[in-house]
Amino acid sequence: MIEKIEMNFNYGLGFLPVSQFIKLSSIEGNLTTGQIMSLFGELSEHRDVIFYGDILEQNDNLQFLSLLLSHYGFMVSNVIDYDLLVTHSILVEKLIGFIILYVNTAKNLQMMLQRVAKHLRQGDKIIFNLSDVKALQQLSLMVDQLQIKAKVMFLYNTKEFLEAVLENKIYNLIPINNKNFPW
Repeated sequence: MIEKIEMNFNYGLGFLPVSQFIKLSSIEGNLTTGQIMSLFGELSEHRDVIFYGDILEQNDNLQFLSLLLSHYGFMVSNVIDYDLLVTHSILVEKLIGFIILYVNTAKNLQMMLQRVAKHLRQGDKIIFNLSDVKALQQLSLMVDQLQIKAKVMFLYNTKEFLEAVLENKIYNLIPINNKNFPW
């Protein structure tokens, strides 16, 4: 189930400055209670956990582990791709903890935001991988219009891109350096 556990700064993705990023593998099968308790012991000193990777395949294990972590005061987040949200929305609604939604397209931004708005709440995050300032301007306007409760972020690669964002007065989106993005 667990491919990798890595402690790192989360650059606004988590609730504390540092999170444990847990990559889920595509290995099928449920964990035993002993395996879950062992994993819980590894995580017990850190209170901010972000799961990513094969969330769909590991849903049963993830629900049990997330419930246990949440019960003991952990902040739990799950990174999901927009396509997963669209195709498996019932599964996503069953996730325990917060959602970090990753969007890798600028197509139909308004329709996409309207569709995901009902699944997102305060504390959730949306990360857009958009390399076009015009698309970010459009996104910025829609976030305000639709009153999206989640934090809306975007990935950037260069200082010049950030300067262009500021020149275009896009102030309501949070930048994340693509080099710091853990997956």
